[in-house]
Formats: sequence, structure tokens, C-alpha cells
Amino acid sequence: MKTFKSSTLLLAVAASAALALAGCSAPAESPSASESAPAEQQLQVPEASEILPRTAEVIKNATSVSMSGEITQAGEVIKLDLAGTNDGSNSRAAVSLDAGSFELLTVDNTAYLKADKAFFIENAGKEAAGMIDSLVGEKWISTSNASQFGDFNVGAMLKTMTSGDLEDFDSQKFTDSSLEDLAGVKAFKYTGDENDYWIAAEGEPYLLQVEGSDAKGTGSGSMSFSDWNTVSPFTAPAKSETVSIPGL
Repeated sequence: MKTFKSSTLLLAVAASAALALAGCSAPAESPSASESAPAEQQLQVPEASEILPRTAEVIKNATSVSMSGEITQAGEVIKLDLAGTNDGSNSRAAVSLDAGSFELLTVDNTAYLKADKAFFIENAGKEAAGMIDSLVGEKWISTSNASQFGDFNVGAMLKTMTSGDLEDFDSQKFTDSSLEDLAGVKAFKYTGDENDYWIAAEGEPYLLQVEGSDAKGTGSGSMSFSDWNTVSPFTAPAKSETVSIPGL
């Protein structure tokens, strides 16, 4: 059986990383009522040089998060939903690409893959895809070699984000800043020359949303984060719902 094309499987990661370095990211959990400032209180928008390093530090210390977005990279549209722990030991990803879609669940360093036939055709070939489809059906493919799917976890995404513009905020110019309502949450918006950032204005300065494009103009998109430090653990599928494939 042909092995999966790792470059195709990791396309979603590469695109997300490229956008993260350029400034694409996501919404945080809404502050509780007790944390919210009185409506009449006027919030002052801080300088980007003041809040971005604080946001980077908050992201570094995060234990879990959910992120969702759509990215266009080199003409390919990638839709991504990813949630789990920072260390990658427990996570779930749902990715839709032009060449099929897949779900990747990781629990206790065991990976479970579920994908449509189009994805298997692209990554294993038409003949092998037919064999996989007849063998797997609606079950999850399990493997203890989770590393073959790449560094596809929340921690890798967050690390890419904090090593980019959030720490190196002088790398781009901010032309405007304002206080906005983002889906019912007060947010500081910073308009950059390539990317726009929304950061929680109350409570911890979580990154709420980013929209932008990469430096070469070949990718664009937006990402949103939620459930900071509160993602519920995922459980492994029942043994009856999994199947192992030799060589995978």
C-alpha cells in the first residue's frame, strides 16, 4: 500500500503557520459578568507596543484553546477547526481542503484518523483508497505513530503565533486602533499594514481574532480562538469504532 503524502497532509499546518507568522489568529472566551467593566466606564485603547507583548505572554502560558478559521494559500482554500491542549496530548482537528477532508483525534499519544474517500485518493492513490474505504468504512484509523501526521496540534500553532508579529511587533506599522464590539465582547482593534488584530479589552488580553495575508500575497484568511484554558478533554473512540492498517 502506498504511504500517505506527508506534504499534502501537512498543508493545513503550513498554511496556518504562514498566516500566523504574518498575523492570522483568533477569539478568546468572553469575560464573565464579574470581570466585565461597567458599561459607562470608558476604556482607553493602549499602544500596540504595550499590549502585544502581554498577549504573547498570555498565549505562551495557555494550557488549551479552540481555534477556527478559513485560509487561502496558493489558491487552495483550507477550513480548520482545532481544539485541545498545548502539549498536544489531547486534541481534535477537522480540516477541509480542496482535495478532501479529514478529522484527526489525538488521545494519550495515540492518533485516530477519519477521512473521506477524496482525501485517501489524493494521499494514497485511487486503488489504495478503494481498499481503505472497504476496510475502514465509518471507523477511525488508529496508530501509535502520531508523529507521521506532523506537528499538528494547538501547541505548535500557538508557538508559531508568539514567535511572529506578537513579539516582533515593530516589524509592521499600525495605522489605526479603536475599541470595538466583537460578537458581544469588548475588543481593542489594531489595524496593521498587513494584518488586523482584535484583543480582549477586559480581563486577560487574549487574542480574539486576526485577519490578514502573508508577506508574499499568496495567502490570506482569518482565525478565531475561544475556550482559552477551558477546552474539555476528548475521549478515544471505542475499540469497536477503530481499525488498524498495516504500515500506517
